[in-house]
Amino acid sequence: MLAGQGYTQILEMIMKRLQPTFFQGTNYIVRSGTGSGLPVVDPDTPGNPYDPKTIRAFEDFDYHLEYNEEDELISFTSHDGLIRYTLNKDSFDDLITISVHTIKIDFKIALIYENYDLRRHDPETDEKGKLTDVIILTTDGEPFPLGLSVQPQNLVVGVGDRAEFKAIIQNADGSTFDCTNVAEWATDDPNYTINQGVIENAPEGVCQVTAMYQMVMAYARLEVKSFVVVVEPQSTVVEYVNIDEVIPFKAFAVYPNGRRVDITAECTWSVSGWTGSKSNNYYNVTVMGIGEVTVTAVLNGKQGEAVIESQPTQIQIIPPSRTVYVGNSATFGVMKVRTGEDLTNHCIWSIDKYTIGQDGIVVGTDYVGTATITVNYKGSLATATLNVELAPPRAFPDSVSGSGKFYAKDYVSDVSKTVTIEYNMYSYPDKIDVYNVNANGSTGSRIAGTDGMVSYSGSISFNVTAGQKIRIVVSSDDDGTAWKYYAY
Repeated sequence: MLAGQGYTQILEMIMKRLQPTFFQGTNYIVRSGTGSGLPVVDPDTPGNPYDPKTIRAFEDFDYHLEYNEEDELISFTSHDGLIRYTLNKDSFDDLITISVHTIKIDFKIALIYENYDLRRHDPETDEKGKLTDVIILTTDGEPFPLGLSVQPQNLVVGVGDRAEFKAIIQNADGSTFDCTNVAEWATDDPNYTINQGVIENAPEGVCQVTAMYQMVMAYARLEVKSFVVVVEPQSTVVEYVNIDEVIPFKAFAVYPNGRRVDITAECTWSVSGWTGSKSNNYYNVTVMGIGEVTVTAVLNGKQGEAVIESQPTQIQIIPPSRTVYVGNSATFGVMKVRTGEDLTNHCIWSIDKYTIGQDGIVVGTDYVGTATITVNYKGSLATATLNVELAPPRAFPDSVSGSGKFYAKDYVSDVSKTVTIEYNMYSYPDKIDVYNVNANGSTGSRIAGTDGMVSYSGSISFNVTAGQKIRIVVSSDDDGTAWKYYAY
């Protein structure tokens, strides 16, 4: 007969082997191997005897051993009486019963010693040595199942699809066994019929799938989705320019497996503003103003939506501010903010002083001042500022070359003298004029200049007094002209 410490060791080994059955998590529920039907399991009920979370881990128990000499039985009981082991000390393969409330698990054990291991078919010996392990088997001598898992744990399929699950046993010896075809299967909804882990033609809804094998069972969740309605484009931003614009939409039935079916023609369509109509397998919405509307498509009670946002066109004058000297021109442009499109030649230009062309070029800047430029593109407005300042006058001599319709530059003489301007207008004619500059910076009287438009080289001369400000202006009737002059 084994000493008391030997029984304790055996029971502790049993305890260690069976621990995952009760404490591996909510996937592992213990049930009777001999009872009729399955116990009703409600994991949310406090104190549920089948819920492993309500039983503390073995190592936390205060426990004691009891030896019944008459029946030669040893009992292991947890301090709260929930778990009780009973061991017949005289036989390594006698039946051992664990009781968890009213649910019983029956199994056999084999004791493994240093010098005697039934798994190796060792011969019987009186010198077995120290007890080293306890092997737990079912009453049929098969590996004891510690846990069962259903894979996948969560499955989402489409209506009418095939849902397939597997049941995998984890045995006490570490091995696994695919018991899908021999397990008992059930669902909590009679609309879902499962056979060997397979549900065919699943209807829309959610159900719990249960697999049962020997003494354990596990659960999985099945969600069966119908298609969702997707309206495309989902979000559209348009720029409204007082002209109605048509936006075409389509609707698709999108299934959980990614399959898409065009259902535009079958849907019932509506729009929360403006107008819409079906045409050529599209639903066309006419944008008729500034605002936001929702486009809706409905089929079989399922609804999809899209949004159209109509905004005023935002334009910008480039640059928003510019400074030039008196007598010089200034060039501006316009672009669409959202796209960067150049709108310079598609706008209406205006200015509150000086002169601006419909190409955005300001001329006539013959006096100091600040002007506001306004541009109108199909009702959208933008403004910019032009500052005209006096240029610091240059002393003689000075050499200048340039091109274009208009150029002006101011000078001041430090002494009274005769000024000569030698010019070359090349082949295309230009003219050169010299003016006094008034105190306010405006162009004064003409002092000298060429006799109208001239080509090629020539010169003009005129007299100035000390401190006199003059303005030399070169002009032409074409942007493509080129010229140069030297004043001294």
